[in-house]
Amino acid sequence: LTIGQYWLDFSSIDCFSSDTLTFDVLEPGTLRSDGVLLSIVSPVWVDVKDTVPIVASFKNIGEKSVEAQFKGKISNDQNKIIQVIESEKISVPISEVTNFTFYFTPQKSGRYIASGRVFYDKKRTFESSAVINARAKV
Repeated sequence: LTIGQYWLDFSSIDCFSSDTLTFDVLEPGTLRSDGVLLSIVSPVWVDVKDTVPIVASFKNIGEKSVEAQFKGKISNDQNKIIQVIESEKISVPISEVTNFTFYFTPQKSGRYIASGRVFYDKKRTFESSAVINARAKV
């Protein structure tokens, strides 16, 4: 394999199990970069036209600092993209957690999904998401 990040889908029929894993192929002596998108958090219930925060938390679990950037979207329950969300690149030191904060103002009642992943050092995390339910003001 060439140097880079790889994704592996596997399943075990006998165990009724399947999963996706990621691994790296590195040059000898290279410090490993690794990170995890811990969560995407937002209020579950909001009122229409209220501006709500969406916070994505990323942890650098590698052996060197990385430049990390969150890229994602907010979709409605018909899977139509309502808003693209993207951060600036941020330097994340080893073992540190960085929060990427975005704001969303639902214009109609309904269910919205904020989803995305963090890109860092030519790699990416698994995708994560959060549900936002917007209701009409009473």
